[in-house]
Amino acid sequence: MHLVVIIDKGSLSAAAEELNLTQPALSRSIRYLEQEFKGKLLNRGREGAAPTKLGRQLYIHGKNILASLDRAAADVQAWHQHDRGHLILGSTALPAVYFVPEAIASFLAERPDVGMRYEVHHLTVLETKLRQGALDVFVGALAVESPPKGIHTTLLRDDNLSIICGPDHPLTRRKSWPASELAKFPWILPTADTALRQQAESAFLALGLSNVEIAVETVATTTLIPFMSKGNYLSLHSKYLLSREIAEGKLVALPKAIPNSRRTLTAFHRPDEETPELVRTFISYMRDFANPL
Repeated sequence: MHLVVIIDKGSLSAAAEELNLTQPALSRSIRYLEQEFKGKLLNRGREGAAPTKLGRQLYIHGKNILASLDRAAADVQAWHQHDRGHLILGSTALPAVYFVPEAIASFLAERPDVGMRYEVHHLTVLETKLRQGALDVFVGALAVESPPKGIHTTLLRDDNLSIICGPDHPLTRRKSWPASELAKFPWILPTADTALRQQAESAFLALGLSNVEIAVETVATTTLIPFMSKGNYLSLHSKYLLSREIAEGKLVALPKAIPNSRRTLTAFHRPDEETPELVRTFISYMRDFANPL
């Protein structure tokens, strides 16, 4: 814990104040760790303290241990409050629009004694939090890539990307048109560091489109309706996750076949032997919620 606080604070003096210790006592603690692990852990200078390679490795393990202790404390608190458990859930931006919140609300309506925290982050942040024990499960999409190393997945439902536009878009008035027409309109796509953007670019390449104008980059799906109501934009998104807006006539999914568009809505979690029963119950619930009879 002492090493983690020093690295987080950037100096022994700031860490000592945070830990309510004297600086000599904190220095002795670090010297003991260096003897225990047979190597230097910190480089100290005028500007503070920075971890060595060995120190960085121990820091990562220390952060994971502290996250597990925080989770244990939350579970104990839930137990004393007579709750049946506590879940920490996450999702990427698109499932966060409707699917995951609705699944959570339905789950909690049947289990009012369960405590829950819900976070929305980029995929890489969610992966890190899951590995550290700061999340139990998160929901995202997989295309053709393999799951992240060390993380297990449960398929919730198959999904496909569709070309999405506003109800007044010129292409909605045409029964058929060549793929080259797609390059005549501006596009709204996620940022370049997202899996959805990479899948969209793969689809463009397969369609022979090399000059697509990307007018807006955003992961905020809620911006689609305002943009598309005022311009002839196109986007590539999940027809399933936008089904409500499509049913209400606010958006239209064009009936154009898109190559490389298959995706799966997926729950990411740790191995089964590390996954509590309540988490497995919630994953099963989400799978049923995504595939109603």
